[in-house]
Amino acid sequence: FLYCKEIIMKKKYKLKDKIIPNDVRYLGLDYIDFVRLNKGKEVELDKVPAKIKTYIVEIKSKEVK
Repeated sequence: FLYCKEIIMKKKYKLKDKIIPNDVRYLGLDYIDFVRLNKGKEVELDKVPAKIKTYIVEIKSKEVK
């Protein structure tokens, strides 16, 4: 077995507003994630670049009882 010292937890995010302004360049995201966000879709990120933090919100997972 391989043991991982650090477990990487990806979290889901979506845009706060309708679209990211055109005058910015991907804000540290991969192109595909940037496009998905602009289309109103959710993305999974393990790290959130500082430049994008003002434009996105984390989607909290709902617990099933």
